[in-house]
Amino acid sequence: MARADVVIVHHANLMDGEELKTLMKCLRMLMNWQRRPVIATSQMKVMGLIPADRLLSSDNRGITLESMPSLRGRLALVVCGVGNPDSVAKVVEKLDCWVRVELKAFPDHHAFNSGDIHDILDWRNEDVVVVTTEKDFARSSRAMEALAEEVDLRILKCELELLYNADQVKERM
Repeated sequence: MARADVVIVHHANLMDGEELKTLMKCLRMLMNWQRRPVIATSQMKVMGLIPADRLLSSDNRGITLESMPSLRGRLALVVCGVGNPDSVAKVVEKLDCWVRVELKAFPDHHAFNSGDIHDILDWRNEDVVVVTTEKDFARSSRAMEALAEEVDLRILKCELELLYNADQVKERM
């Protein structure tokens, strides 16, 4: 940390205010202020939930992102094999349109198989929207195609958004 020019606290929007303050204070103590380092925060900004059938169609140019109100009152089942699946579930939860959000987490870099799909299909009896990451959808395309034939599968489309000190980070790049 003493040699860092920029430190970005990611998913800062998912942290409690006091927790974030404490973390920022600790970071400041670890940094060499003669280097004039920048401490910034970021979040994953949701751009939309793309229906899988749109991505799987032969002409997926001009995909429009579905508005969140059409999902209001449904159950979201977040299915992902990423490093921090809880953060994905929290991002989906923050959309604030679901009756509830459940998480079915797999190990990082997990390649989904027919057994996984079978387990996920147990949720079909509920008014469920299965939400996965772009990374998981791309990594396990066959399994995801099979899943999309059976349930309402949505791909969480996000972009990194710098929050606090965004301009200073951009100046340093």
